[in-house]
Amino acid sequence: MQIQINTDNHTDANEELIRSTTTYLEDKLDRFASRISRVEVQLRDENSRAKGGVDDKRCLLEVRLNGMQPVSTSDDGQTIDQALRGAVGKMQQLIESTLGKLGER
Repeated sequence: MQIQINTDNHTDANEELIRSTTTYLEDKLDRFASRISRVEVQLRDENSRAKGGVDDKRCLLEVRLNGMQPVSTSDDGQTIDQALRGAVGKMQQLIESTLGKLGER
């Protein structure tokens, strides 16, 4: 499972953010790892640091399941971590549902 992490100009893609995001995704999507070829993560600060605001951090996940069209989820939060956790939770449910419909859980 290849993981690609992208950020906007207002989000610092430091080594710790990349490592913790990668580790969290590997842990939470592990049971689907044999079915996933790639995970693309987009982390954004919607209002930038200058404006701030409630739930202005966004995480968009796109997962490519082998032999299928990509599926995506997103979530907003006060922090990047909250947005990531929300988007990953939604993705777990979406993959489970998608594979369940195919009888491949």
